[in-house]
Amino acid sequence: MFIHILIGAGKIILFLFLGYNFLFSNDFDTLEDIVQKAAKKLFEKPYKEKFEFLEQFEKKKFFIVDIRDYCNGNFSKWVGTYNLKYIETGDKNYYGVPFKILSEEESKYTCVMTKSEILDGHLNFSIPLRKKVYAIYFLIANYYAGPEEKGERKFIFKYEDGKSEELQLIYGINMFDWWPQERKETEDLKYILVRSSESFLPPFRNLYILQWKNPNIDKTIKEIEFYSDGKGMRAVIVIGITVLLNE
Repeated sequence: MFIHILIGAGKIILFLFLGYNFLFSNDFDTLEDIVQKAAKKLFEKPYKEKFEFLEQFEKKKFFIVDIRDYCNGNFSKWVGTYNLKYIETGDKNYYGVPFKILSEEESKYTCVMTKSEILDGHLNFSIPLRKKVYAIYFLIANYYAGPEEKGERKFIFKYEDGKSEELQLIYGINMFDWWPQERKETEDLKYILVRSSESFLPPFRNLYILQWKNPNIDKTIKEIEFYSDGKGMRAVIVIGITVLLNE
C-alpha cells in the first residue's frame, strides 16, 4: 500500500515537473516560433521543387539575361507598405532555374519597373537575345493586379524571320498580385516568398516565376519585348530573366 502511495506521488511530482517545463522552459516553442518554422518551410519550397517541364531534359543549358541596362528601380524603394528590402540577392536557383538577382551594392538599379497610371517606369522595352530556346523564365512581381484591372500587358518574342509569339499577362491565369492572400500556382507559374522584416513572420510579398514554352524551338529569337498600354494601376516588375537553350 505504501509503495502504491509512493508511485502515485511520484507520478504527480513528474506531471508537475513536466508541466512546469512545458509552460516556462526556454526550449518551449512559442506561437511565434511555430509560425516562423511553418513559414520557413514555405521559403524552402522553391529550392526543393522543379518545373515539371524541366524533367524531360537530361542535360540543361541555361543562359541568364543581363537586364541591368534596363533597370530603373530598387528593392529598398519599392512601392506599397512593404518593400523588397529583404529579398535574397545574388545567384539563386528556384524550381530548377538559375537567376541572377542584382543587389544595390553592385548596381545602381536592380529591377525593371513598368509604367502604369500610378507608377512611373518603362512603357515598353526590348532586350536582344538572338538564341534558340526551349523555354524562357521571368522572375516578376505584380503591383495592383486584380480581376477588375484594365489595360494590356504582354511579352512579345520576336524571331529573326520577322514572325513573333505573344504571352499575354492575364490576372487569374498567369498573373497574381504580390499581396499575401494572392499566392497561387499553375503548371507554368510558381511563387517565391520575400520577407517583410528580419523575421520569418508574415506578411510576405509574392514574387512569381512565369514559364513560357517556346512553340518554335528551332527558330532564333531575336529579342524579347515587353508591351504595356499604360492603362490601369497594374504594374509588372521584372527582376530576372533566364532562358533554357536549345543547344
